[in-house]
Amino acid sequence: MTLMSCIIMFDILREQHVCDHSCLVCGVLAKRWCKVLAHFFYTLSSILCMIKNSKNSTAIVFRKMVFILEELLRHPYQTREEICEKWLNDPLTDGIPIERRTFYNYRNQIENMFGILIDFTDDGHVRPYYIVNPEDLGSSNLFKWTLSALQMYDLLWYARRLHDRVLLDDFPSENGRMIPILEAMTKSVKLRIQYQEYGAEKAKEQIVSPYCIKQNKRRLYLVGNNEKGIITPYSFDRIVDLKPTKEKFLVPASFDAHAYFIYSFGVVVDEEKYPPSKVVLRATANEAFYLRDVPIHHTQKEVASTAEYSDFAYTISITDDLIDYILSRADRLKVIFPASLAEEVKHRHQLSVAIYSDNIDCTA
Repeated sequence: MTLMSCIIMFDILREQHVCDHSCLVCGVLAKRWCKVLAHFFYTLSSILCMIKNSKNSTAIVFRKMVFILEELLRHPYQTREEICEKWLNDPLTDGIPIERRTFYNYRNQIENMFGILIDFTDDGHVRPYYIVNPEDLGSSNLFKWTLSALQMYDLLWYARRLHDRVLLDDFPSENGRMIPILEAMTKSVKLRIQYQEYGAEKAKEQIVSPYCIKQNKRRLYLVGNNEKGIITPYSFDRIVDLKPTKEKFLVPASFDAHAYFIYSFGVVVDEEKYPPSKVVLRATANEAFYLRDVPIHHTQKEVASTAEYSDFAYTISITDDLIDYILSRADRLKVIFPASLAEEVKHRHQLSVAIYSDNIDCTA
């Protein structure tokens, strides 16, 4: 789970005023198969409670445990004294030290909570500490999620003190939809939603089996199977109302949310209309730096590079979302393959130029 995902979920819980370990999300999820996710929400809701008082002793314990883990991940074989000195120099500590006895207690708590064993080598003079089983960290989603939740404490600390100097884009609002959708997903019950599409005079009622939730750009989507048997994305901000029904549903064993969107660029999936295709884009030298740092799709591969440009290949569905992205990069990105996509992008660029001519009414 990425840090942005944690921020989004924090906002959701904050808007619901969650500050109880028996919160609705945790209680519902813990009863079913989402025990790992429930653990994450449990930890995150715990931290939200701590944030009410930054001097809270439990919050300080979590903070110290995270600090020890991060230090040993970044720089193995540090002595207790070295770790404690760095802790005192950290702006978040307020000068509260890690005592010798509590340091050993934290080692045990880290092992019990995360299954991460911290040990030391003893040469008679110093005892440098290290993580015995670092290989477990990469494969433990529970550790990653929980650590991300604990790091939220740091993020909020800085956010409170630097709020006028840390400028972030608004992230998706769930408009009070997230918890009832999560409940329906967990209980496997269909939802009755009132959904108003753009241009429609009024909302239409639909019965939807909620399969998954997906974020795209700055929007959240409920992805569900409707009464016509079509898996459809429903934007949270276009859902006028929703209520759970008593009708049960089963997510097909063949449905895998990650696999379903594997070739999509956005939320549109229709393999008949938009089959996965090979796409090659040529980026200017400066644009190539951006694409290397922030790939636009997980299938991205750099297949050629010169001083003037680089070519990037993808296996991706050619939807309007992809075309819009290419258009947004203007003269910095050119379609090399397929020719049909190149022609479509060229045509739309020509239309864009045309609306600026004196004899063209762009409102027509």
